[in-house]
Amino acid sequence: MTMSDIIDSRMIPFSAADSDENLHLAVGVALSLLQNNGQVVAGSLAEFDDLILPDMSSPVRDLKALKPLPSFYLAYELEQTGLLRTAEKIAGLYFSGAIDQSLGEAEPAIREFWIKRHQRLNQQERDSLLEQAFEARAFYPLFSRLCQAIVALADNGDRRQIQEEVSVDILLQQIREYFFSRPLGLISYAAEDILKSVKVAIAFMTQKPLLTAFGVHSLWELLTITGGGSSHTNRQHAEMASAGMFVLSWLASPEAGQAQFGLGGQSQRLFATAHRWTLAYNTLTTTSSSQILSSAQMVLQDAPGLWATA
Repeated sequence: MTMSDIIDSRMIPFSAADSDENLHLAVGVALSLLQNNGQVVAGSLAEFDDLILPDMSSPVRDLKALKPLPSFYLAYELEQTGLLRTAEKIAGLYFSGAIDQSLGEAEPAIREFWIKRHQRLNQQERDSLLEQAFEARAFYPLFSRLCQAIVALADNGDRRQIQEEVSVDILLQQIREYFFSRPLGLISYAAEDILKSVKVAIAFMTQKPLLTAFGVHSLWELLTITGGGSSHTNRQHAEMASAGMFVLSWLASPEAGQAQFGLGGQSQRLFATAHRWTLAYNTLTTTSSSQILSSAQMVLQDAPGLWATA
């Protein structure tokens, strides 16, 4: 199956992105989606002599503006793992001479990444743009409710539950409106810039000589020793990235919603990816809550001594 076939069949993501091979492929699909969408937009603009800006007060929204979201979301979740921050640290160490052993096939990609460091968005710019699109306190609750509502439909089998389907439609409209309130014009540019950098970073961060130099066995372990989260939490972000790409691709299509749930194969893929995203998100939130509780318990245990000191 070619990349075009994957995009045309909308079978993205087809599997979790927590392995090196699947992560490479997920980033490739995301970049292809952006380039494909750019060609469609350019072609449609060429049909007009004069460009007329849409009336933003109109309730009718152009869903084409949402097409870059799946790719940008992949970039967002990978940024939560500290992937580019780690790549920048490694490249800096390499060119400062701190890494004094051969890194084999990783070296050309490190050189490319280092040479282009002033041409790409810096960390502050990435964080700002990503947060504007996926403001955590607003996006995650909305997207979680949508995925849970989609999963609830999977238990119905061939029986139509209109009330639940209408709930999905309402949540779908709410999250679309959320995205239409974001700076969509910057998303396509930022997504392509970040994903191109991610592609080069993965090319050297998954090479065995580099992993050996840092005493780890995988990309996810490498991220933990350079200041990222745990290997487990980073894998959950990768799982959310790949599953969320499919749900957001569906969300951006005009056919999304109640009328579509009679379509067997595509509905099943949507149910599966919404379920995968929900499981990974719940795992992350549970882990985060446990860490907060553990920290609070340590403070309470130390409290008697602190009071005695006081």
